[in-house]
Amino acid sequence: AGVIWLSPPQARARVTEDVITHPASGITSAMVRAGLGIGSLRVSALEDTDHAFELVASYDRNQVQLTQDVRVEDGVARVRLGTTSQRVGWPSLGRSVESEWRLSLNPDIPMRLDISTGVSRAHLALDRLTLTRLTVNAGVGEVLLTLPDAGSYDVSVDGGVGALRIEVPEEVEARLRVDRGLGALEIAPRFRPDGIYHVTAGFDGADDRVEIDVDGGVGSIVIR
Repeated sequence: AGVIWLSPPQARARVTEDVITHPASGITSAMVRAGLGIGSLRVSALEDTDHAFELVASYDRNQVQLTQDVRVEDGVARVRLGTTSQRVGWPSLGRSVESEWRLSLNPDIPMRLDISTGVSRAHLALDRLTLTRLTVNAGVGEVLLTLPDAGSYDVSVDGGVGALRIEVPEEVEARLRVDRGLGALEIAPRFRPDGIYHVTAGFDGADDRVEIDVDGGVGSIVIR
C-alpha cells in the first residue's frame, strides 16, 4: 500500500470521458475507419440522426491519446478515429483503467465501415445501419457481429485470436466463404455447401444480400 501511495501523481490513472460528434448536414455518404485499440468496443446505430456519428469514450489519458480526423468533400465524409499509446511517469500500480469505446453511426447515411478491434471485447450491432462495405480486423478477444438486415453489401473479416460470432439476419440472403484457420467452425444449416462457398437458398436475385469472406485466425467461428 505504501508503494502505491508514494507513486508520483502523474502515474495515477487520469480517467477522461469524451463525447465526439459531427453534424450530418450535407453528408450523403461516409467512409468511417475506427481503430480504438485496447478496451471494450460497441458499435451501433445512432438515435439522433442530426449527427453523422457519436463517439463516447472513457480512457486513461496517461496510457492512451484519442485521435480524430473528419473531412467532408462533395458530400462524402471521411472519418478516422484512433488511439496512440503513451506513458506518463511510472506505471500506475493497482490503478488500471479499461478503456470503453461506444461508437454510434447514423443509420440513414450509406457508409463504408472499417473496424479494427485491437485487444478487446467487441459488440458490433450493425443491424440498423446502411452499409456498402464492412471490413473487420479482429485482434485479441471476443467479437460479436450482427449484420444489417437490409441492403446489398460486402463483408470481409480477418480473424484474430479469440471467438468470432457472426449473426446474419433472416431477412438477408448470403454467400459465405470461410478459411477456418485454427479452431472450431460452426455454420448454420440455412447455408448450403456450394463449392468453396456456403449459400442461402434465395441468394441469387435477392435485393437484400451479403457477400461474406472470413479469414479465420486462432479461435472458434460461429456463423448463424
